[in-house]
Amino acid sequence: MCKLRVINSLQLQVSLKFRQSQVILPNMLNSESVKKLSGLVLIATSLFACICVRAAESKMVAQYIPELISISAGSFIKGSSDKEREYAYQLDESAYKHSATREGRWYARESAPQQIETAAFAIGRTPVTNKQYQTFIEATGYPAPTMDAETWAGYRLVHPFESTTRFVWADSIAPSGREDHPVVLVRYEDANA
Repeated sequence: MCKLRVINSLQLQVSLKFRQSQVILPNMLNSESVKKLSGLVLIATSLFACICVRAAESKMVAQYIPELISISAGSFIKGSSDKEREYAYQLDESAYKHSATREGRWYARESAPQQIETAAFAIGRTPVTNKQYQTFIEATGYPAPTMDAETWAGYRLVHPFESTTRFVWADSIAPSGREDHPVVLVRYEDANA
């Protein structure tokens, strides 16, 4: 972000915010030679500095945009049969050593198998990382992923709320050491922002 602040007709302050650091350029209008310059020329020069920062920022942002692959329009099978749901419960019990998914009837709401047509779309080749999502947050001001105990309880998941704390962002900063991990705790609404 680049901000200009006119102090008076001969003083201008340029504030540049690039990623997490902020730089305030010294007020160059105090020197006698600069005071002789037209105010418009100085403002144009300062705007050019801002444009240069924006261009550099855009190049930085571009490296965080995920690669997309195209998926053609077509059909797929949505839903599952009773036999497939039973198999899913058995897989869960084998992997997790408990029957919480069966007791919670997690797969009971699935519809019977049906063929659905879908339009063409694009999807990321890899999951979006915390670093990429942080770039999005910085560029848009969108809120960082978060989680509270009440929302977590509403999901009826097996894992306790305390297990989410290592994934929660603090002050719009991704969890330390997890910058290259896939972003989690993102809601459907967040993904569509």
